[in-house]
Amino acid sequence: MTGFLRLRLLSMLLPALCSGLLHATPKAPASVTLAVDGKAQLSVVIAAKAAPETKKLAETLADYLQRISGAAFTVQVGDGTRGIAVGTVGDFPMLKLAATFDAGDARRADEYLLRSHAKGLLIIGPTGTAVLHGVWDFLERLGYRQYFPTKTWEIIPHSPTLAIAIDELCRPSFAWRGMFHSMGLFDKEGNDEIWQWIEKNRLSNSHDWSFGHVYQELWREYPEEFKQHPEYQALVGGKRQGGNFCFAQKGLRDLFVKRSLKWLEDHPEAVVVSAEPSDGAPFCECDECKKMGTPSDRALDMANEIARAVAVKYPHETKYVGLMSYNDHSDPPTRVKADPRIILSFAQGFYTGQLTGMDLVTAWIKAADIKQFGIYEYINVFVWSEDMPGVANGSALRRMAKTISDYHRVGAVQWMGESDPGFGPAGLGMYLTSRILWDVKQADNVDGVVEDFLTRAFGEAKGAMRKFFSLTDGDHDPLMGKDYLGKIYRALAEARKINRDPQVRARLNDLTLYTRYAELMYAFQGSPADKRLATGEQVLRLGYRMRKTDMVASRWLYYQYTAQSPLKGLPAGVDFFGAEGKDPWKSSEPFTQQDIDAMLRDGVANNPITEFDPVKFSENLTPITPLHPTTAPRSHQFYAIAAGTRAFFVWVPEEKKEIHLTVRAGMLEQYRAKGPDKLKLFYPASGTTIIDSAIAPANGEATEITFTPAKAGLYRLEMTDRSYGVIDVAPGTPFDCAPAMQPPASTVSKIIFTRFSFIFYPFE
Repeated sequence: MTGFLRLRLLSMLLPALCSGLLHATPKAPASVTLAVDGKAQLSVVIAAKAAPETKKLAETLADYLQRISGAAFTVQVGDGTRGIAVGTVGDFPMLKLAATFDAGDARRADEYLLRSHAKGLLIIGPTGTAVLHGVWDFLERLGYRQYFPTKTWEIIPHSPTLAIAIDELCRPSFAWRGMFHSMGLFDKEGNDEIWQWIEKNRLSNSHDWSFGHVYQELWREYPEEFKQHPEYQALVGGKRQGGNFCFAQKGLRDLFVKRSLKWLEDHPEAVVVSAEPSDGAPFCECDECKKMGTPSDRALDMANEIARAVAVKYPHETKYVGLMSYNDHSDPPTRVKADPRIILSFAQGFYTGQLTGMDLVTAWIKAADIKQFGIYEYINVFVWSEDMPGVANGSALRRMAKTISDYHRVGAVQWMGESDPGFGPAGLGMYLTSRILWDVKQADNVDGVVEDFLTRAFGEAKGAMRKFFSLTDGDHDPLMGKDYLGKIYRALAEARKINRDPQVRARLNDLTLYTRYAELMYAFQGSPADKRLATGEQVLRLGYRMRKTDMVASRWLYYQYTAQSPLKGLPAGVDFFGAEGKDPWKSSEPFTQQDIDAMLRDGVANNPITEFDPVKFSENLTPITPLHPTTAPRSHQFYAIAAGTRAFFVWVPEEKKEIHLTVRAGMLEQYRAKGPDKLKLFYPASGTTIIDSAIAPANGEATEITFTPAKAGLYRLEMTDRSYGVIDVAPGTPFDCAPAMQPPASTVSKIIFTRFSFIFYPFE
């Protein structure tokens, strides 16, 4: 059995799939009534020796049940046979549920049971975190939602009578699910709200599965060892230097194993100990290390040695050694297979090899026989998106859903998302992600999740807000400009006219502030040098003042333009670390309703919309011959940009069955080590059949490539580039066919490059 098949089998056997949730009994579940006409019928029950966090959770449940129904629910001590039992399986031995769970298996630690019966309801799990998940799932089934972190986006339904019939053992699709928000917020209260949002949406975990760069920790923890043994350090440029190690040194390897076992002893809650190299440090260049293979071979070999020691010390426990596919060790190994205790994490960026995405995952599985792996995804990173609409990964709902589902399909058991706390551009995507990570079938229910959000958050105004969120959905590739801003402002204005509920109005206010931020940031991004400080001031002032809405990553914004890449000419006192009163751009003055009304009114007035709706062109292309174009020919270059695959669509007419390209790979010398450009020709254009392929060496020189397709029609040409590649197209020709030759006058090619279309016309 291949490693890939074993991995697929593992993914099916692991309790990582909740799908529709597993029924504990084939019988229809009994219905239980919790409240009638605002009067509680049951108490919330905890064990006499319940942990403090369980008691607090029970009180939270009682509080929310009262807010939903108006009934006063009390918390009492009991054995779990009556009332709403909240606790771990060990809290309630009378229930005889020990066989239902496996608390010793970290992969099953977040499971929980929701079971109604004639005398009450069970919310039981093997761990406190599992019980936490159960409580928030139960409240969600009653209609509760926490879409974004603040109270503004909390949905508490009102129903004086509550009843439920349920019997489900709930298991997450990903055994470990996580999300963190880089840089955090300016205010502790805001950070607390984000942690609460994570818990309420079941993104917390019973055990710690996280890991990252760790080589630098050995330097910090064992300074004397490295002082006595400089040979432990990587040999780089003829000197012992840098942040990585010389794996040829047995003493270094023994020290690494020792440190890893000690770390696990000191962190019993952890499932994974890291063996990941330092970030960006070059690997050792000594002859002995080179004999061990590629950087990936060496890093995996060291991780394997640690894994073997972990297996000896923890033979019956779920303990892994973590390694990443990252930077110089992103490509699969060529010699070394992975120990069964290795868990590999694929960071969705920062590759230096030829492979990316799913291609990289499947190649590692095949080459190293990986048994389990995880994904490190970038949902929204401020320095890349600046929190603009439709830019971040997390704003493209269907693309994000498909990506998560695809990785789960091939065996991913771990998923960590990095984002900034900008819920204006990516909040709906973050919420959707939390649903899919728990139940991967929700990837096929994006429309349902969005409809639930629109209905509960905006009520009668959901139609207008459907327009708003459709416009800001990254799947629709929004084109920023006054027309675009005018449309999202008008959607907000329409929603305000339809629904005047104060809670809905508060949510619309948040989104109006976000739209004003997008308008100011758009002006700032395009401002000339002499206006950059003034437009930047407007963005930073607004961003800081609206920081408590969590609509934009205010702290990131302020840091970016006052500390990391400060605006030229900043006034005295403007400082990322400066306090209000000293920093003239920082103010916590609340926005009045009049302030927000004026923003909306001015936004509509200052951003007129066109009389037509821009449309996204299909990829069903035809020749432009009947139009007889007369545009003067121009020379163009197409860039694949050092980071992935770009698609070109090529029309091949009957009279010309040849595609001639001039490709220059490795235009920037520093990227040449990443490897050559790879070209694949597909026919039909919408299909997956590769009819020809070619490679352009990453040497910066021109490589002439000719494809000779057998049929006329539309072809798709994919260029996978890791070294800043360029395709040259000569003036007036579909492609550079041959010197001193021109194609027939009827020949026209159309090439689509990502978001842009280019049409090449022949000479008259």
